[in-house]
Amino acid sequence: MRIMKFLIWISFFLNFVPNLYGRTVFVQNRIENENVELKWIQTSDGIQLQFFGRTDHRNVFSGSQPFFEMHADSSNSTIDARSGWSEVRATLDSKERVTFDFIKNEDDQLKVHISVRASLEGKLVLFTPLKWVCDGCSAKDRQFPKFNLWRPDGGSWHYPSLSGVSEPVPEVSSHVVKVFSYPSFFASYQMWGLVSKSSSFYLAHHESKGAGKTTVLDKLPGADHIVFKTYWGGSSLPIGDFAVGAVQGDWYDHAKEYKNWLKTTSPVWKMNQSSNSSIENINYWVVEGCAKIRDCVDLLKKVRSKISGRIGFHWYGWHQIPFDTNYPRYFPEKAGFKEAVKELQDMNIAVMPYINGQLWDHNVAPEYPGCFENSIYSSKDEVSKFSINQRPYSSGCPTTRWWQNTIHTLVDRLVNEYKVDGVYFDSVAAGYGTCMAEHHSHQPGWGPDFYSQGYMKILNDLKLKYGAKIFFTSEGAAEPYIGWFDGFLTWNFGMHDKFKPIFHTIYGSYTSLFGRFHDNRSLTIPGGFKALQMKTAQALVFGEEIGWHYVKEFTDREFELIANVLKIRNDYRSYFSHGQLERSPTILDDVGKVTSNFWTMYQDNIVTYSS
Repeated sequence: MRIMKFLIWISFFLNFVPNLYGRTVFVQNRIENENVELKWIQTSDGIQLQFFGRTDHRNVFSGSQPFFEMHADSSNSTIDARSGWSEVRATLDSKERVTFDFIKNEDDQLKVHISVRASLEGKLVLFTPLKWVCDGCSAKDRQFPKFNLWRPDGGSWHYPSLSGVSEPVPEVSSHVVKVFSYPSFFASYQMWGLVSKSSSFYLAHHESKGAGKTTVLDKLPGADHIVFKTYWGGSSLPIGDFAVGAVQGDWYDHAKEYKNWLKTTSPVWKMNQSSNSSIENINYWVVEGCAKIRDCVDLLKKVRSKISGRIGFHWYGWHQIPFDTNYPRYFPEKAGFKEAVKELQDMNIAVMPYINGQLWDHNVAPEYPGCFENSIYSSKDEVSKFSINQRPYSSGCPTTRWWQNTIHTLVDRLVNEYKVDGVYFDSVAAGYGTCMAEHHSHQPGWGPDFYSQGYMKILNDLKLKYGAKIFFTSEGAAEPYIGWFDGFLTWNFGMHDKFKPIFHTIYGSYTSLFGRFHDNRSLTIPGGFKALQMKTAQALVFGEEIGWHYVKEFTDREFELIANVLKIRNDYRSYFSHGQLERSPTILDDVGKVTSNFWTMYQDNIVTYSS
């Protein structure tokens, strides 16, 4: 009884007595369920958060929590949830939901009202921005969320670079910064995790509009925590939910949690549950760009004699202009291209020509009226420019009718006049842009109505026009385009031993993934054949379509390897195409490791995997 009275007295003291810093603690409260518990400490001018998993009562938030952060231009100061507010409120909406309001009215130059709802759903707490008014704040440094996270000493973190990476968490003394610009190669989905032997936490943006954002993981030197922050640039405001969850397990379990959200909530997932069979049935991919059209046809005839089943041909250099010049003027084509497409199709080879889905060359500007004003702008008055092969380039803004019409005109001609089977859009799913133009239809910045939504409209209109008859692909594997692009060229997946098939676990049964880097020099370097074996075997077990090989240097040995792998894939095609990727089996016996040179982007890349 004395102990109980003591605890009650301590609770009273914490809730109503001024603390050592002179700020009155008004209330400590919580929402909870059987899985998780969110606590907050409300002071006279701020709110502090704590989040616990019930299995081990580990608090994933380390120390004080900014929660969000902005920069006030008028006072040249930083604003976050911890202090400095004229009014703070925590309104309990139910036993599992609370709304936090932060209000600041310092003067006519700075008026702020931030409202965020926190709600529990199973093992997760979802933080949802409801109101975001900040008159007098900078548009450049808006961060939501911003958390100081527990560093799982001796554990690991995983993050969405390429197909996903899981690696040991940095040591206390180290300084490591990871930047994820979404959507792109290096932020292909929106999920992270912290894992130790006893605890595991899931972090994810549950946001399905493909809104541009940059997330940073920052392990500061000497700090025993990890700073997690997401920047929303330009005039765009945070949208969707940010989920923090006590999801036990590792990257695989977190990927399944993310997939469960997608399947039940995301309109992207619901939009197109059926795959495009015209790309799904491709057995093997060949890539080449020949000086003469006939050279490519003869090369594919050789492949046809060695490989059974449907072959996909990714055709570079079908146009007369040199590669990476004069875009988007791809015509006239090389002599014999139209006839070659028909000849290859008669051999059950699907033809997919290359176009760049983003870029136009300033050297052809006179041929394309409106190209400058319909480009991506780096500021409200200046078109974004960069150099490729010492030629000036800009990117078309995908929300503008000019760029939409440019892409449609190209695709329509390739499909209707040349009868190709698919079209590859280089760069689109590999990167993103920030357009600050004030005369375009979108908000300036990274808003959800800009880059990904612009390309979604382009692809959606093409799909309405051509249906499943034509397939469309792009470089990279950024999730906003799943359902619009039918497949993704994943040439740089698996290029190091920290790579994990996280993207495959989430989306492998929902889209076609193809391609590992292999050019005409790959077989000439020491260990080249072993690297081909390693990359091909990994692509097989991860459910990818095999190939994207330059095959000029292939001998009977290489073709025999590919034919044997394709036999396995054909025998179990339904599993590879529509099955769920399961967790990799645990190897009980020490079978050793295998090392080879993966020769990536024209330089050595020594990779070691468990055999």
